[in-house]
Amino acid sequence: MALSYDQITATTRKHFIPKLVDNIFVSNVITQRLLKKSVSTSGGEKIVEPLIYAKGRSGFYDSYDVLDISPTDEITAAAYDWKFAYAAITISRKEELQNSGPDAVIDLLKSKMKIAEMTIKDTFGTNVFTTGATSANAFVGFYDLIEQNSSAVGGIDPSSYSWWSSNTLNVTSASNYGNSTAPDWDAIVTTTNASYVHKFMRDMYGQCTEDNIQPSLIVTTQEVYDAYEASLTANKRFTGNQSLADAGFPNLAFRNASVVVDSHCPSGRMYFLNEDYLQFRHHKDEFFRFEGFQKPINQNVRVAKIFWAGALTCSNRRFQGVVTGLPTAY
Repeated sequence: MALSYDQITATTRKHFIPKLVDNIFVSNVITQRLLKKSVSTSGGEKIVEPLIYAKGRSGFYDSYDVLDISPTDEITAAAYDWKFAYAAITISRKEELQNSGPDAVIDLLKSKMKIAEMTIKDTFGTNVFTTGATSANAFVGFYDLIEQNSSAVGGIDPSSYSWWSSNTLNVTSASNYGNSTAPDWDAIVTTTNASYVHKFMRDMYGQCTEDNIQPSLIVTTQEVYDAYEASLTANKRFTGNQSLADAGFPNLAFRNASVVVDSHCPSGRMYFLNEDYLQFRHHKDEFFRFEGFQKPINQNVRVAKIFWAGALTCSNRRFQGVVTGLPTAY
């Protein structure tokens, strides 16, 4: 190999890693909206997210009245466990010999970096939308943060603190939608049907709204997105957010929120997100950090790694919501 591994490491760090990270940020809607604006933190035993959940003390007084300055609750923050992710870039000695010229080495490196990029994209995109309790090593996703209200999130049990509950609506079991089974695609685009798409979207949007605090992003599947688009009259077919469109994500408007498709969104779901209270946090020294090529003692290969440490956090669950039981096919 004409290029040394020190040279390959330097080339990767300078030219490939910045592009890889940029591509991860725009790979899907959630990474573009949440991971791209990830907040750096210095460390600590857990990632502490200050809570915004209730009103403080205020009122009118006269002269020497005693002011009520007692705290509204003893819980002021949620605590999320640090989670760690990696991707490996491996070049075997066989590949090294088969790609011995400088140009061939760079081409091989490009393909390896593309694989690493795609792997990271899928790892983050899939875990955000996990449909069950998060695995022990992964950051909490939307199931924990939004879809369930039976277990503690961030160390707080919603059954003990009602203000820490999210909003859930299952159109299959809710009596006011007239269903005992999941509605089909035709049902949610029919204006006279109890499961009409605008009805459940309006209801969930309202549950996640208080005055000017409203959902900013509605994420769903292609089938449900198409149903909403089909329900719109010609004069309502407009882009909800130009920056999303510029990043390659077609979107529609519903009130003040943008409606988008994410390929990782589980079937039959529509998430109503308030991004002011939902964000990624990462360690300042471990945000897609590249570790150069090294040779393990028991293989004839060279391995480089990319590392991330952080969590997906929520500071106010009552402004997040999900609709389930929606069509999974046309």
